[in-house]
Amino acid sequence: YPIVRKDNRLLGKKIAVVGGGVSGVTFAAKCYESGADVTVYESDNLLHTLYSVPQFRLPHKFLDDIVAAVERSDITVTAVTVDYQMLKRLCCDNDYVYLSCGATVAYKAGIDGEQYATTADEFLRSDYCGEVVVIGGGNTAMDCAVKNAVCGGNSTIAYRRTMADMPAFEREVRGAIDNGVRFASNLAPLSAKPMPDGKLSVTFAKTISQGRGKLLLT
Repeated sequence: YPIVRKDNRLLGKKIAVVGGGVSGVTFAAKCYESGADVTVYESDNLLHTLYSVPQFRLPHKFLDDIVAAVERSDITVTAVTVDYQMLKRLCCDNDYVYLSCGATVAYKAGIDGEQYATTADEFLRSDYCGEVVVIGGGNTAMDCAVKNAVCGGNSTIAYRRTMADMPAFEREVRGAIDNGVRFASNLAPLSAKPMPDGKLSVTFAKTISQGRGKLLLT
């Protein structure tokens, strides 16, 4: 996928793109192809959000090819976190500023010892494969569990409500089951602590749930 000049509609324009995800990279490439001078400001790696998509869904070779195409072009990529003051400077120094910051902050479980656990984004980027307990019942939880299972690990999903109440799509739950993922329902995490063998011990409470409504600990 070469990123090359195609026309001069934006020739002489200076454009800043804040965020190197799929939206930012796509916008930067299109503007560059139309003759603009483009700089992408990204605190992480280009397409870092998509790199957390497991390989069984999206082979990372395709992402590598896109990143390589950006690097071969004259698009400037700057590794920096853009704060409010810098954003004001970008607005003064550029003809256009495109914001594609995304939302990648993980939710906290709010339990003791949470700092020892791994977030979904960290796990999906890692090469770890082993005994894994995934807390949650959404599509991301299914991705984590299946990623571990397809590489030979043992995956268990612990969810605070019943399987029927999981927000994950039915096809995702079925895919997890087909890949050998185990499910433990009506369990809410209370605490986590590291063990001498390097594993993490998690204490759960049994819950009573009624659909997506009130949740009680027993």
